[in-house]
Amino acid sequence: MNVLLRTLSAEALKLRGTLAAWMCLIAPGLVVALYVLQMATSDYSKRAPAAGADAWSLFAQSTMVLWALLMLPLFVTLQAALLAGIDHGPQRWKHLLALPLPRSSHYFAKALALAAMVAGGTMSMVRLVPVGGWVSSILLPE
Repeated sequence: MNVLLRTLSAEALKLRGTLAAWMCLIAPGLVVALYVLQMATSDYSKRAPAAGADAWSLFAQSTMVLWALLMLPLFVTLQAALLAGIDHGPQRWKHLLALPLPRSSHYFAKALALAAMVAGGTMSMVRLVPVGGWVSSILLPE
């Protein structure tokens, strides 16, 4: 267990300030901004406006569906590539695998780091949905 904690700590240090870490905020923000922009440019004059709670529910559901179906598969792939790209420098894998630690700990730490980044991106999405709803209520008060 101590070995896994050390390799997870090393992964966290390597991820600090990288594009992979920033993508946990950028990708969900992009999805929310895209949906707010779509709502701002759509013509809703032919439809009756939804009630307050229904409008929030519809907005949250629509953005989460956009996240889950469109962006999440791309996000997981991008995060995996960025995470693996950190160690694909000159002989970094050789150095990692030559350390007196089990090889499986490096691979398991990478997998856990990827899972944590995907969970962090999804949690960022959940936190940005109310911000997007607030912005869309300012842009479209009806």
